[in-house]
Amino acid sequence: MPYIRTEEVAAKRKQFKDAFPGYKFSIVRRHHSCIDVTILESPVDFFEGTRFAEGERKYIQVPLNTYTIKELWKGEAQEVLLKMYEILEGDNRTVVVDGDYGAIPQFYTHLSIGDWDRECKIKEKAAL
Repeated sequence: MPYIRTEEVAAKRKQFKDAFPGYKFSIVRRHHSCIDVTILESPVDFFEGTRFAEGERKYIQVPLNTYTIKELWKGEAQEVLLKMYEILEGDNRTVVVDGDYGAIPQFYTHLSIGDWDRECKIKEKAAL
């Protein structure tokens, strides 16, 4: 059964904070089996140049994994999202393969850009 400890979530939170200093995240454990990472503030515009740029909303409800990231984003946005996904998955591994449910991971992961009640704010990049 998938399970993630509070200490593991805290370690992931620190990894995200160290790797992405200009970002703001919500990183929480859901149902003791999932780590949920939501990007709340970013210097990278994840909406520009995508099909998500058309509307007023500033959140994306597409499941973010390596396939969707490579298909929907290009350039810096793709690089950042792939790095985030790599940190999120980190040491996650398949615990058991079940005949009904397939591969069951050590814990589930969820990466999203904003949320229905908290939009992702795009902030200006600091001048060097």
